[in-house]
Amino acid sequence: MPIGIRDLDLPDVAITHDPETETAQQNPYEPVKLVAGSVTAQVLYQCAAGTRAIVVNSPPGGGKTTLITHLASYLHGRLGLPVMIAVPRRAQAKDLARRLALLIDPKDVDLEMRGVKREDWLPDGTPSVRADKVAPAGYVDSKGRSAMRAPIIVKTLDSLKLTKHGGRLLIVDESYQVTTECGASAAAGFDQIIAVGDPGQIGPVVPVNTYAWGALAPHRSFAARLLEREDVWTASLPSTYRLGQDTTDAIAPLYSFDFTSCRPDAGIEGHDELEELLAHSPQSPTDPMLMDATVRAAKRLIGKTYSAPDGTSRPIEAKDIVVCAATRSQVTALTARMNVAGLGRSTVGTADEIQGGQWPATVAVDPLAGGHVSDHHADTGRLCVMLSRHIAHLTWVHDGGWRGDMPQITARERDLHRRVRSAVVGH
Repeated sequence: MPIGIRDLDLPDVAITHDPETETAQQNPYEPVKLVAGSVTAQVLYQCAAGTRAIVVNSPPGGGKTTLITHLASYLHGRLGLPVMIAVPRRAQAKDLARRLALLIDPKDVDLEMRGVKREDWLPDGTPSVRADKVAPAGYVDSKGRSAMRAPIIVKTLDSLKLTKHGGRLLIVDESYQVTTECGASAAAGFDQIIAVGDPGQIGPVVPVNTYAWGALAPHRSFAARLLEREDVWTASLPSTYRLGQDTTDAIAPLYSFDFTSCRPDAGIEGHDELEELLAHSPQSPTDPMLMDATVRAAKRLIGKTYSAPDGTSRPIEAKDIVVCAATRSQVTALTARMNVAGLGRSTVGTADEIQGGQWPATVAVDPLAGGHVSDHHADTGRLCVMLSRHIAHLTWVHDGGWRGDMPQITARERDLHRRVRSAVVGH
C-alpha cells in the first residue's frame, strides 16, 4: 500500500522556502522532527505524492549526508518503509552506513559489502549486533520474491546493478558522479528514485571514447539525465556549512542555484580565507619553481593557530593541509618535495582523488598553470573541487596565464574561468 501525504504528518506549510533545520528528538533513535519548508519535508511530500524522480542539488559541504540520513530516519522510523541507499564507492558506503548508525538503531542498518565486517563501520562504542533481517514490504530479489533484508541497506551502485534487487524507494548519493548507464541499471527495479549530489563537482570518469554513443549519452551523469524527465521534481540545499562567504561567492558562477555560507567563524592566524601565490612564468605544469612555491606555501601554515568552526583553537599540523594538483605527474613531484620538507603527513592528490574530502587548509596548483589548457585542465568540475576542500584557508598557486587568450576553449568557458579566478585572487 503506497504511503499517503497524511501519513507524513507534515506541517501545514511544508512547501515553503524557510531555512533548512532538522533537529533530532531526545531519543537518538526517534525519527527526526520535520520543520516547515525544509528540503527534507519537501522531498518527503514528493515521495508521498508519488513523484517518480526527485533530484536534490547541493553545494560543497551543503549537508547531503545529513539529508539522506534524515530521510532514511523518517521513512523507516515514522512510516516503517524500507530504504535502499546506493553510492559510487566502497569508502563512501562505509562512511554513510556509519552516519546512519548514529541516527538510526544499528540493528536496522546493514552495509551489504563483501569483505567488510559490521565492526569495520559501526560507530565507536556501538555493540556489533547483527542486522535485524526481516521481509519488509517493498524489497524484492531479482526474481520478484520478497527478500529477507534489513530495513535500511547501503550498497555500492555496481553491487546493486549486478544483484538486480528492487523495491519502493532508492536513494542515490553522489548521483552526479554516476553514469546514466550505471544509475539506470541499478535503479531499474525501484518505483521511486531520490538522486542527491553536487552538480559543480567532477562528473563520471569514463576512460573510453564515447563518440559512437553520443546521442544516447550513457556516459553522462545520472542526475543530469534525470533532470531531463518531464516528471522530475528538484530542489537545492540552500547553504554550505564548510565554506566561508568569500569562497562561496567565488564559486557561485559554477552553480545554477543560489546558496549562502552558514559556516561558523573559522580562520588561520595571519591568513585570509583566500590568498594567491603568483609563480612567474613556469615552463610546464611540473616546473620546479612552481612545485617549490607550492610546498613553501604549505610549510608557512605549519604552527599557525587554527580557529575551528566549533570554537576551539590549536596549531596547524601537516595532517591539516591538503595539497592538490590536476595531474599525477604534479602529485608525484609535490609528494617528493613535501616529504623532504617534513610534511609527509599532509595529503597530496589530484582533484579527482580528494573529491569529497575536507581539511582546515588547502594549497592548490591552478590546473592552467604552466600553459596547458586541455579538456582535462580546463574542466570546471576540477576547478570547483580544488576551490572547495578547505574549511578555513585556501592558497591558490597560479601563473596568471588564465588572463591570456586560451584559444583552446570557448569564449563562454574562458569567461567563466576568468570570473571565478578573479574572485579567488581578488582582482
